[in-house]
Amino acid sequence: MSYLGAYALPDNTGDLVIKVAAQIGKSAFVPQVLMLDSHFQVTRVLGKSLFSYQPAHMLDDDRIEGTVYVSRTALKPEAYMVIYTPAAELTGSTTVLHPAKAFARAHSTQEPDIKDPVIPHSPWGLIQIQVEDRAKMQGLDNTFKAEYADKVALSQGVQPTAAVATGAAVAVAAKPKPAPAMLSETEAFYRSQIGNAVKAGDIEKAMKLVDEAERAGSTSARQAFVDAVKQSQK
Repeated sequence: MSYLGAYALPDNTGDLVIKVAAQIGKSAFVPQVLMLDSHFQVTRVLGKSLFSYQPAHMLDDDRIEGTVYVSRTALKPEAYMVIYTPAAELTGSTTVLHPAKAFARAHSTQEPDIKDPVIPHSPWGLIQIQVEDRAKMQGLDNTFKAEYADKVALSQGVQPTAAVATGAAVAVAAKPKPAPAMLSETEAFYRSQIGNAVKAGDIEKAMKLVDEAERAGSTSARQAFVDAVKQSQK
C-alpha cells in the first residue's frame, strides 16, 4: 500500500523525455516509477538506478531527480506512468548539502566546517514533472533563438550585422562601476544583521544580506556570515 500518482502519457507524440523531480523540504520523497502499456501491464520498474540526489542550484531546490525516456517505437508502447515510493525507503534518510556550503560553492569561497542536514524519508511529497516531445525538440525551424543568430549566419558564409556588434559594444560600455568602500558603521550594521539572521535560523535571509552588503561595497560581510554559521553549530 502506498500513496501514488498515476498519469496517462500524451498521445500522438514522438519519443518523450520525462524529468521527475521530488522536492526535498523537511522530509524527502524517494520516487519509484512504474511504466505501463495500454493494457496496464508493467513494462518497466525504475528506482535507485534512475533517481539520485541533486543539490539546490539557481532556482531549483534540493531534490531527488531522474529522467525517463519513452520510445514510441517499442514493441510494447508505454501509455501510463505511476509514481510512488517503496516501503523499504520509508525508514531511510537523505543527506543534503548545507545551504551555507552551497552559498560558498556558488561564490567560489571556502566552505564552512559544518554538518550537512539529514532529511528523513516520507510516504508523500511534492513532485515536479516536465515532459518534452523529442519530435518537437527537433523542429528548430519553428524556434527562433537570438543567441545563435551569429553562428547561423557565419555557417552560411554571412558576416554578423553591424547592429549586433554595436549592441555588444554598448553592453560592454554599460558595465557597472565597482561600489565605493563602505563606511565602518554600515559594515558593523550588516555584520550584526547577518549574525541575527543566522542565530534565528534564517540562512536564506543571511545570504541575501551578504549579497546586498557586497554590492554596496562591504569587505567583511561574507566572513561575518561564515563566523556566525560556525558559532551556531557549537
